[in-house]
Amino acid sequence: MKNKFAQFLQFALALVLLFWSGMGSSAEEGQLFRVMTYNIHHCEGVDGKLDLGRIATIISKQECDLVALQEVDRSTARCKSVDQIAELGRLTGMQPYFGKAIDYDGGEYGLGILSKLPVVVSTSMHLPSGPKREQRIALEVFVKPQNGPGFVFVCTHLDHSSGENDRAMQSTELKRLFGHGPSQAILAGDFNSTQNKPELEPILNKWVDADSKEMSPTIPVLKPTRKIDYIFLQKDAPWTVESARVLNEPVASDHLPLLATLRLNATNK
Repeated sequence: MKNKFAQFLQFALALVLLFWSGMGSSAEEGQLFRVMTYNIHHCEGVDGKLDLGRIATIISKQECDLVALQEVDRSTARCKSVDQIAELGRLTGMQPYFGKAIDYDGGEYGLGILSKLPVVVSTSMHLPSGPKREQRIALEVFVKPQNGPGFVFVCTHLDHSSGENDRAMQSTELKRLFGHGPSQAILAGDFNSTQNKPELEPILNKWVDADSKEMSPTIPVLKPTRKIDYIFLQKDAPWTVESARVLNEPVASDHLPLLATLRLNATNK
């Protein structure tokens, strides 16, 4: 019942977005946004140190508007009962949003979004998972800048250990949930797959990576060879990619962060 309500809410948000997408004035055409996706490994770096401050510094240094975070702990014993997304919000001056995937170590574990932009509502939705597999989710926020059109920003993290079947199911569900609404939607996260794998075909039928020109690898951090972290834009999207790059931050997490500067073009010409 809860998941059905979340899906209804997601549909309602799409209708709201269709209404609001034409409300931006010509003065707001081409508004720029800086977007990041980052698997933060519960803020534990490859040096074994748990350090929220350096993750917050990486985010703040890039002056991000929206950040999709994966592997976020909330009040777990291993992270000394810290609400990581709330603390990262405080340190960066951004609004924090959390989506629980599972209960873990006396607390919760899942996804986070940080936003400098006004958020109308946030919701999380379960993605299909195989028996006895870790529950995976999508965390969605509907963003409405003070000027210009609103849009949806989605953070996700697909299964890493059960082979292609779960990721294929999860990709198909993401396409169903977000691939048929207004094309302003951004889909970001750790997909645990390279683009040559068939499990990502449902997503690649509708979306293209903002970093498609460079295809910069994101893991392992010291000598990266594989790209599994993405900021996806729909192929018919009103977004223009001004720049996209992987940041050289080889200590703070076991993934490198991906940053994109995006221009949201007018849709009411």
